[in-house]
Amino acid sequence: MSVGTLTPQQFAAKWRGVRQNERAIAQQHFLDLCALFDQPTPATADPTVAFFTFEKGVTKTGGGKGYADVWMRGHFACEYKGKRKDLDAAYQQVLLYREPLENPVLAENASVGPTRHAGTCGAGHPGSARRVSALRLSPAFQAMARAARARGSGAGAPG
Repeated sequence: MSVGTLTPQQFAAKWRGVRQNERAIAQQHFLDLCALFDQPTPATADPTVAFFTFEKGVTKTGGGKGYADVWMRGHFACEYKGKRKDLDAAYQQVLLYREPLENPVLAENASVGPTRHAGTCGAGHPGSARRVSALRLSPAFQAMARAARARGSGAGAPG
C-alpha cells in the first residue's frame, strides 16, 4: 500500500489532543484515515451510496432505527464512540446492525482515544472481539484496501 497524503506522525499529532464529541469528529477522523492509508473516501469510491457510505440507515435487529457511522458492503460496519464511552456496549450496538447491513465480516467501534474495539460478526465468521491500538492499521482499513485493490484490478464494487 502506498503512503497516503497524511503521515502517521501528522495523523497522531492531529488526533492526540482532540476533545470534541463523537458527532463532531467521526467523519473527519475516518476521512483522515483514508488519507493516511491512501484509500478512497466513501464519496469518491461510491458517489451513488450503493456500497460505501457514512450514516447508513438501518432497521436494527429487534426493531428500531439506527445509523452505522461508516459502512462498506461485504466488508465492514464501523460505529464511532467518544472518548471514555463503553466500547463493549458500542460493539453490541453495531451487532444490532449486522443483519440489516448484509452481515459485514467486521464490526468495528472506533474511538479517538487510545483503543478501539474490533470484532468479526459476519455470516460464517464466529463472533469475536478484541481491543487494539487506535494507531495500528485498522482491520476495517485492511478490508477497505483489499476492496479498493480489487476494484482497481477490474473486479468491480464489493458485494
